[in-house]
Amino acid sequence: MTFETKNNLDETKLNSFMDKIINDLSGSYATLLCIIGDRLDLFKKLEKYGPITSQDFAKKSNVNERYAKEWLNGLTCAKYIEYNPDDHTFILPQEHAQALTIEGGPMFVAGMYQSMFAEVKNLDKLLDAFENGKGIPIEQYDKNEFEGMERMTSSWFENLLVQEWISSIPGLNTKLKEGIKVADIGCGRGKAIIQLAKTFPNSKFYGYDIHRESIEGAILNAKREGLVDNDNVFFKISDITKDGLPENEYDLITTFDVIHDMPNPYNALQIISRSLKDNGTYLLLEINTKDKLEDNIGPFGTLFYGWSIMYCMTVSLGAGGEGLGTAGLPESKVKEYCKLAGFKYVRKIDLDNPFNCLYEIKKTNN
Repeated sequence: MTFETKNNLDETKLNSFMDKIINDLSGSYATLLCIIGDRLDLFKKLEKYGPITSQDFAKKSNVNERYAKEWLNGLTCAKYIEYNPDDHTFILPQEHAQALTIEGGPMFVAGMYQSMFAEVKNLDKLLDAFENGKGIPIEQYDKNEFEGMERMTSSWFENLLVQEWISSIPGLNTKLKEGIKVADIGCGRGKAIIQLAKTFPNSKFYGYDIHRESIEGAILNAKREGLVDNDNVFFKISDITKDGLPENEYDLITTFDVIHDMPNPYNALQIISRSLKDNGTYLLLEINTKDKLEDNIGPFGTLFYGWSIMYCMTVSLGAGGEGLGTAGLPESKVKEYCKLAGFKYVRKIDLDNPFNCLYEIKKTNN
């Protein structure tokens, strides 16, 4: 796209920026089409039925053909779906299905679409928050936010938690097999605890979260796996910064992308430190972000700051909190907060992961 300018402007720079705007707007609409596809299971149906014409797809998917055709056309142009002009059929490539349809798979990202669906619903409230600075309380996000998070993080817990994260801590796998007490703070709908409890039945697992519906969902998820009656999985609605935790109680405490969301992250870390046994381990997963803005520039930085405004920072401010935000805990601040909270050992574990950093944290020096 080329525009002529009459002022002393760099036309190349201007035209390059206009191209970027069009690309970004195109991506935004592709994401909206993906939200529709995820909500109506259209990706899974296309994977099952394709290659298929829009007419047959509409019939088998129980949707209106005109809308089905427009949806297929749009995502074909976005290169999410492939089209054969010879027989007018559409197909979802298996490589794309890994991200869009394989629930719990290592590449699955479609849970983000469900969370975004919930976040967009709060847009008017967010505009008010920009003016009053008060944020949006967590209770004002609908269930799609938390179900989407569950779907998104399930891929981590099924593919990385035991295989990579636990295995990266010397001796932890053995301790879990023998039997220890574990607390997961901000456990959400319980997928991490459930995965650990299935793998390490001799240990006891306690999940804490401030969000009632998430804890109710965690209990249901655990019952489906037959875990609650085994007396090794427990869930509780609790804000640890107000309710506290039993002191010197747990051999392992975990937080998975939770601390930066909290109203009072430093207070939470102090309570975690007091609740951890002297020889225990705190496993902290946080966002892979850098101290300097210029080092975050790019697609991942855009995602992080976008998530921050749509949920992470805004929920913290909505509770009258610090509002660290998604990018608010780079390695330097993790170490600063942890050492102030009473931890003496903080090790960043080398993960090949653009989204997250993992830290092994202890109350004593190794």
